[in-house]
Amino acid sequence: MKIQKVMLIAAVFLCTACNAETRASCSEKPLDSYLDTYTVQSADRYRGGLTDENTAQARIGNEVLITKEILNTGLVTFENPRYAIKCYPATSIEGEIPSQRWSIHYGLGIDRKFIEVLEVYAVGEEDNHPSYYFEIVDGGLWELFDGWVYSLQRTQ
Repeated sequence: MKIQKVMLIAAVFLCTACNAETRASCSEKPLDSYLDTYTVQSADRYRGGLTDENTAQARIGNEVLITKEILNTGLVTFENPRYAIKCYPATSIEGEIPSQRWSIHYGLGIDRKFIEVLEVYAVGEEDNHPSYYFEIVDGGLWELFDGWVYSLQRTQ
């Protein structure tokens, strides 16, 4: 009986430590700190898609507005969106097919332990099905759209 209690306490401690690590790695900034105007800094192809190179490169320098009132990327627009920051493991279990293919699936940002995501929900969307998302990477955002990764930095 005493051994079972010790094992239970150890298991609870280990799970708590894992959860604390996840929160610390993925929730350092409050959600409001990501609401701002961003500028598209670069456009890089990571897989096939219908968007041609000239169209993708033409977005460089364009602004992306992420506020409580509107999300406008130039590709999509949502009025009165809801946002959430979520954290996903950067690795998956062998043989398991992830429901979402993050940039790491395509060999981008492979040195991360966790994938931090700014999820966007259009009015009426369910909490577990975001309408759009941005990966939070190196103080900026990555927007993956139609085979292109657009690097966004806060407008100065």
